[in-house]
Amino acid sequence: MGITMDTRHITVKATGTHEEPPDVVTITATAVATGATAGGARSTARSRGDTIRSTVSRAVPGEIATVDMRVQSGAANFDPDMEADFRAVEEFQLRCDPESVSDAVVDITDSGGTVQTVRYQLTTETRATAEDEALQAAMDRAQQKAENIAGVEGLAVGETCDVTTQRVATGQEAVVDDAWDSSESLHPAPIVVSEAVEVTYELVDP
Repeated sequence: MGITMDTRHITVKATGTHEEPPDVVTITATAVATGATAGGARSTARSRGDTIRSTVSRAVPGEIATVDMRVQSGAANFDPDMEADFRAVEEFQLRCDPESVSDAVVDITDSGGTVQTVRYQLTTETRATAEDEALQAAMDRAQQKAENIAGVEGLAVGETCDVTTQRVATGQEAVVDDAWDSSESLHPAPIVVSEAVEVTYELVDP
């Protein structure tokens, strides 16, 4: 039950959670091109990437940058109908607010890009606040559990002697694949942050 007790101390474990709606989104997308040469495929992919970045930058507030450029030989391995010898992929990421996701996805696809993932997250500041709220909820729960047990023994909870905290792995982010196919997926559920504590209290006479 997460509770240990000796004659004058009680140790309890508790978990607290806090929900926050995501306040930042990272969209990963690609521009793909093929060509008879590696240089030609790379140049075409970069040109398409430039078009996508320019279109999105004008329409959507946020930060967009290339994170990877790769050229692979044997384009037919990816599509048997292709006769080109090389396939180039420029991968870029757009970081924007959740309200801009729909427009961003449309602009990327209309400009010839392919959206790979839409990742909903919390900013550093929001996550820190959520963690503090979850920790406070865990401490409150621990206090309540200790008071309930102490009351049964005819005692009261005194000073806090020791606190150990542990972050609980929960929904740190929401990743949506093929997000442009579903309006609901563009409005994900809040992100849950959890904190666990183990607290030792002194027991005193009431």
